This record gives sequence, structure tokens and C-alpha cells, in this order.
Amino acid sequence: AVDVKLAELEQEVKEFRRQNKLLEKLRGEAEQERSTVAAEESKIASHWKEAEERFEKYKEAETKKLRRERKDAEKHVALWQAQAQDLRAERDALRQEIQVVQDDASRREKKLKGELERLKAKQEETHARNEEVTRELKFSEEARIAVQDREHVAQQKARAAGEAAARASDAAKAADRG
Repeated sequence: AVDVKLAELEQEVKEFRRQNKLLEKLRGEAEQERSTVAAEESKIASHWKEAEERFEKYKEAETKKLRRERKDAEKHVALWQAQAQDLRAERDALRQEIQVVQDDASRREKKLKGELERLKAKQEETHARNEEVTRELKFSEEARIAVQDREHVAQQKARAAGEAAARASDAAKAADRG
């Protein structure tokens, strides 16, 4: 009976080691996933910052361009005031050109805003995945601790049973002698 119990305990130890290796593998995968997620978050943050900087540079360039074009338009209007008909035609052309530039700037701004929103969504998705991996790692760690606790209790019970059997054997031997 002791040999059977010993074999059972050895089997439980083997199972514990197998589960422990599996847990270590899962922990390693979770760490790798966490580092991948962190790298993605960093990349997204960098891309986000670059997009914001590009947008600001673009906005400044377009503002300067619009200011220059406005000054040019005002110079043309001042020079050609005497010729009202020509002035109206030129003014209309300049207004149309400014509108085209503003429409183009508006389209570009919408495009950049869309890209920024997409990057924000990607960053939130990556953050959510990181939290999920953290929860999975915590669950795995709790499961490993529970298995260790059960095995520890089983070992203590086996030890107590072994000691009780030894005492009973000693008592029987003493009774035989006496």
C-alpha cells in the first residue's frame, strides 16, 4: 500500500512538473506577447507623433502659402483698380484659387485627422490586448499556485499517513515482543 501510495505521489510530482513546465512556457509566451504589444504601442505612439508633426508642418506651410497668396491678390487688386472689368475677372480668379487651396487644405486635414483617429483606435486596441495578456498571466499564476497548494496538502497527508503506519507497525512489533 505504501508502494502504491509512493507511486501515486511520484505520478503527481511528474504531473506537477509537467504542468509547471507548461506554465513556464505560457509565462514566456505571455512575456513575449507583452513585449510585442509594448513595441507596437511604442511604434504607434511614434507614428502618432510623426503624424501630428507632419500635420503641424503642413498647416504652417499652407498658412504661409495662403498669406502669400492673399498678399499677391491684394497687390494685383491695387494695381488694376483703374480697370474695373479686368479687376473683377482677376479678383474672381483669385477667389476661386483661394477656394481650391482651402478645399485642398480641408481635404488634407480630414485625411490626416482620419489617420490620427485610426492610430488612436490601434493604440486603444493594443492597450486592450496588453490588459488581456496581463489577466491571462495572472490567471495562469493563480492556477499554478493552486496546484502547488493542493500538492503540498497531499504531501502532508501522505507524510502523516506514513508516520501513522510506522507507529502502528512499531506498536505491533512491541506487542509481539511483550
